[in-house]
Amino acid sequence: MLKTIDNFLSLKDFLSIQKMLKGEDQKFPWYFQKTIYEYDSHASPEFMFFHLFNNDNKSNSSFNDYLKPLYEKVYETFPYSSVVRCKANLYTNQGESMTHGPHQDLSHLKKPFPYMSAIYHINKCNGATVIDDKQKNIFKKFSQKENRLIIFSGNTTHYAVTQTNTPFRFIINLVIKQ
Repeated sequence: MLKTIDNFLSLKDFLSIQKMLKGEDQKFPWYFQKTIYEYDSHASPEFMFFHLFNNDNKSNSSFNDYLKPLYEKVYETFPYSSVVRCKANLYTNQGESMTHGPHQDLSHLKKPFPYMSAIYHINKCNGATVIDDKQKNIFKKFSQKENRLIIFSGNTTHYAVTQTNTPFRFIINLVIKQ
């Protein structure tokens, strides 16, 4: 299953989340991650900043309530039993487009349960989300568009492409248990 929904949230709800991540209303904490994938142990020049909102269906952030409209709309569109993880990623402009390594969310689990992954685009830029699952014969590149949700089966390989035309690329990554 692979689905893209543009204008996913109402403009009001979308702008509230966007302002929060950009730190426009109040300071928003971003945390440095020296590798792109948290379970990646090799040295790499690639890095990012993240903010963990929700982990194991428990709030991990005082900013988690800002995402209530997102959680509700995802549930309305694709009913789920729990939010396994929800985090925001911030990629900085490094002067060249960087293609990150293909991965599957939760691939570190030995026996993952049925789950869906979703990427919610926060700002417009020339970055992208790529679904590239050779086993499923899927290749699709989604340009970064504000208020776009891409949702797919959790065992689908995907990766990010960073931007060169804006200082930052913001996305929210949700992993939901079916």
